[in-house]
Amino acid sequence: MEETLEPCRNPELALRVTLLPRDTNPTGSIFGGVILSYVDLAGVVPAKRLEPALRFVTVAMDRIQFHAPVFVGDVVSFYTCVRRIGRTSVTVQVDVVVERRDRPGVEERVTDALVTYVAIGEDGRPVPIRRGGEELRKAPPPPRPEPRERPLVGERRDPALRVTLLPRDTNAAGAIFGGVILSHLDLAAAIPAARINPARRYVTVAMDRIQFHAPVFVGDLVSFYTQVLRIGRTSITVGVDVFVERRDRPGVEECVTEAVVTYVAIGRDGRPVPIRDVEPPAVES
Repeated sequence: MEETLEPCRNPELALRVTLLPRDTNPTGSIFGGVILSYVDLAGVVPAKRLEPALRFVTVAMDRIQFHAPVFVGDVVSFYTCVRRIGRTSVTVQVDVVVERRDRPGVEERVTDALVTYVAIGEDGRPVPIRRGGEELRKAPPPPRPEPRERPLVGERRDPALRVTLLPRDTNAAGAIFGGVILSHLDLAAAIPAARINPARRYVTVAMDRIQFHAPVFVGDLVSFYTQVLRIGRTSITVGVDVFVERRDRPGVEECVTEAVVTYVAIGRDGRPVPIRDVEPPAVES
């Protein structure tokens, strides 16, 4: 077995997801193939930023190692760094880390791989990456201008989720279904809720102030930024702003959707329970 890849020195968060029971194998952990499908989607993000006008295809995956399993409810982050730029190809390292639902704030590296992409033309044949490898290695990352308005979420920070959507998620007009965006929005808002008390089970009870400002298209990089707005005795309200980075405008984010989501903590009988653990009464000696 080849030596394990060293973690990226200056990693960039490409994707962040939370996976569902449909993605599990018979032992209850997430299929390795599901993880690799996201590795492939994550690796092409920095490749596309090098030359947005070109199409890239996956030609190789190398040095894939699974260090630990991933389970339903884990927050899975895919960090990337460009390892090599050739005349027509780009090799990207992808480091996969998880934040376990019972250990919020602690990340564990579970998978790493090298993925190589080749830029192709309309005829499917390799074409040069026109901006040139040396120039790209020296170029600073593209600026990330602050959006003009963030009505729900205040200070910008890492997104709760970051995904790129596929043709299966489109409607007849070619844009991503609003319901698909809302399904990811619900998953994203549940993450900060669960961090408050990982031992609790939460159910969605309301979505409010939902506004779709602009469509989302296949290939857009979609980020879900969250902020806890209110914590009650049994409920949590979370604001979510959804931003996209268009494939033809790398480094520029546009607000496309916003919503407020409320969750209630429930017990085994399905009834609301206090979110925070009740302190036991002091025992006199």
